[in-house]
Amino acid sequence: MLLQLDLPLPVWGTASPGESVAVAFAGQDKSATTGGGGKWRVTLDPVAADKTPRNFTVRGANELVLTNVVVGEVWLCSGQSNMEWVVDKHGQLRGGKAAADFPDIRHCKVPRAMSAFPRADLGGSWEICSPKTAGAFSAVGFYFARKLLAELGVPIGLLHTSWGGTPIEAWVDPKTVAAVPKWAELQGKLHAASPASPEGLARHKQSLEDLEKWTAGAEAALAEGNPLSGPPQIKNRLQIR
Repeated sequence: MLLQLDLPLPVWGTASPGESVAVAFAGQDKSATTGGGGKWRVTLDPVAADKTPRNFTVRGANELVLTNVVVGEVWLCSGQSNMEWVVDKHGQLRGGKAAADFPDIRHCKVPRAMSAFPRADLGGSWEICSPKTAGAFSAVGFYFARKLLAELGVPIGLLHTSWGGTPIEAWVDPKTVAAVPKWAELQGKLHAASPASPEGLARHKQSLEDLEKWTAGAEAALAEGNPLSGPPQIKNRLQIR
């Protein structure tokens, strides 16, 4: 992976309640003890840019060792389809991926996932830029990272979180939406769609009931060798355009 240079480095996770956890990296070794919920967090001191791969170790009841960790600039690549467009779809580079050998560029694509609540864990993993991996990188991110690498001479990390067609309002937390008067209509739609609201809960329950009825009918159709109808539409989908 790639860590941000010259800034405090927060590291967090879960373990058994009351368990002691130690984090070691770049000559630092810091520890914390989990609370009743099993959560822990330590903050490492800022580290200067470094291309030399090092191990990142987390020790508790078990030990996790992350290898090939470097320090440089980390950038968030978000937005719509223009950021999501991958290198493999960019004609100018498609035939020249053999030259996309940049071990100091790392890319992490966060998988798409919808959630009515903030999520503590996300998928995705870091990949080193190479002729084999570059095709799946954000094309905008790839050219941006290549330019920065040439100008700054430090490793460049890209956190890719784009999702084509999504308006910016979909990425803003509810508290911020509520603080902007002109987003009053949007706030109402978000509230109505949330399972935390009576309206949203009713929609979720209705969707589950419809799905249960369809499942029973589908099982009967399969048993009799009859064709299946399409599944019911989810009633709690939010349209904010």
